[in-house]
Amino acid sequence: MSMHRMSAGVSNSFLVSTRSKEALLYNDNSVNENGHAATAFRLLAQPSCNFAKDFEPEEFRFFRQLVIAISEPFLRLSTPWAASC
Repeated sequence: MSMHRMSAGVSNSFLVSTRSKEALLYNDNSVNENGHAATAFRLLAQPSCNFAKDFEPEEFRFFRQLVIAISEPFLRLSTPWAASC
């Protein structure tokens, strides 16, 4: 699963400063990145995209927690290139 850029080409700062619905939803925290992760899981919920459809509920919970845990360091990057994301 790739959680690449699906934003409208605007920065997190712009989303926060304009009080976008996404910024409100994610409490101003890594708005684009959290949106990408949420979109990835929404896509995974579609039958044609759900490679995890045969996972037991416990397995899916573990998988989701793992994906979120792996993504978190990228959500908190403070490098110059990430600041414009």
